[in-house]
Amino acid sequence: MKKVISLVAFVLLAAACSSPKYTYHFDQHDYNSGARAKLAQTAPPHQNEMPAPIAVEELSASTEVTPQTKSIQPQLKSVQTKINALSKEQRAELKRELKAELKKIAKNKNSIDRIDSSEKANEWDYDLKMAAIFGAIGVVLTALGGVNSVFWILGAIALVVGVIFLIKWLARQ
Repeated sequence: MKKVISLVAFVLLAAACSSPKYTYHFDQHDYNSGARAKLAQTAPPHQNEMPAPIAVEELSASTEVTPQTKSIQPQLKSVQTKINALSKEQRAELKRELKAELKKIAKNKNSIDRIDSSEKANEWDYDLKMAAIFGAIGVVLTALGGVNSVFWILGAIALVVGVIFLIKWLARQ
């Protein structure tokens, strides 16, 4: 029996130490050369040309801050002229309608926020979920420890990992 085991060990050692059947100089070959050639053929001619150099003296930058509301100004002026053309009663009616619309929007936003917060309250955090999963696995494997001592060891490890996730979750709370 010892001869068979030593023969198998020798064959495995010899196979592990032998050189690979296929050898190649992987660091000397450019694997992207074909892709570059194909890209150069399909690229438009203007992409291969270098842009003309610009002298440093020609470069300039502005430190002036300009607002980006230029496109809104004509619309704002037209709305202002329309509002100024309204009578006193029409302006009051417009204000009431605007207030009612703003209240609807605010009410709708508050109801959406409540729905989102209630869904988030029912959702478990990642670390809490992992702690519960590892804790349950640890309890089951520890209970199976009477069958084999390996189950007891794996159960203890799972419980430790579950406690680590629980501590991470508690630290963030």
